[in-house]
Amino acid sequence: MCSSIEYCLLSQQSIFNDYYNTKISIFFTKKGLMKRILM
Repeated sequence: MCSSIEYCLLSQQSIFNDYYNTKISIFFTKKGLMKRILM
């Protein structure tokens, strides 16, 4: 699976960051759309 523990943690961290950033950007996009509709 993983050659070293550090590498394993780093790859997991980057996958988590990608997932988290996507969720945040989708959340803000939805908020932006809601604001535009309400304005």
